[in-house]
Amino acid sequence: MTEITISNISSVDWDYIKYQSNSSLYSFESLSVYENLDLLTITKQKQLLAIWPIPFIWKNGKKIAQRQIRLLPYHPPLLFKKHVLDKRKLISALIEYIQDNYYAVDLPLSPGFDTLTPLSVAGIHVEWRNTHVFTLAHSLHDHVHIKAKNHIRSAQKKVIVTCSKNADLFDFNLGIVTESYRMARKQLASNLINSGRGVIFTALADNDIIGQALVVNDRQTAYLFHTWFKKNTVRGVASLLVSTAYDWALTNKQLQFFDLEGSIIPSIDRFFASLGGLQTPYAYIQWCRDQEEMLSMIRDTLFMNLRLQDKVKK
Repeated sequence: MTEITISNISSVDWDYIKYQSNSSLYSFESLSVYENLDLLTITKQKQLLAIWPIPFIWKNGKKIAQRQIRLLPYHPPLLFKKHVLDKRKLISALIEYIQDNYYAVDLPLSPGFDTLTPLSVAGIHVEWRNTHVFTLAHSLHDHVHIKAKNHIRSAQKKVIVTCSKNADLFDFNLGIVTESYRMARKQLASNLINSGRGVIFTALADNDIIGQALVVNDRQTAYLFHTWFKKNTVRGVASLLVSTAYDWALTNKQLQFFDLEGSIIPSIDRFFASLGGLQTPYAYIQWCRDQEEMLSMIRDTLFMNLRLQDKVKK
């Protein structure tokens, strides 16, 4: 008989989960940073079939599956069955549980997660977003736009990039704009780096730090977590940092993917696009028991960061 339970982080065998899923940043070190988190697990005869870490907030006494702070880039369920029919059954069971126990859902899934039909059947709104992903076969050096390539060459003449595994060396004040998010994101980055799953790249020009990139990784993928650079210094420093991180991830670490995470902010997405990564979609899901509130959630998402700007008449 299939049973869905909510477990405490420390009660889950994370070594087993890591063995089952190569491409996940889920770990005790990363999930313990969340202030509120449920771990939904599906078991059958004591065998773990699925797990879904659900961050949640309380709003007006209602429990909402949502990140209070954007920490991990993706929050998909992990399914330990390979056949599409088995995966559909697991997702259907998880969704039924969520709709019974949460008032609303507002979460990103992940690239490669494609068991989406049960979500639509359950009335959940699925928005396609995209990230930018590199592989050895689709390399940054072969696909970068000529303008960005020239920027990298220009920066290489004036900039030295160093690599460190000391989380304290990253300037989170410059790397994370929103002050209220800073401490939690710093703790997450420190946990991942200290557990051997992250590095910091620092760009130096005339012994002055002019930019940094913080990269973390799981067993298959490196993720561009945070970057910052000083404007009006050396042209191309941001592109050089990403290019250096790509070489580290796919050549030195011999990982399979380098994920820039993407952005719904147009200027950032244009910068990522200039580097030539594969446009890789992932699903963002939204649902609410109240139809008007659900439409309001979708509307707020459409207009965040001026995505539609003045193109839609009010």
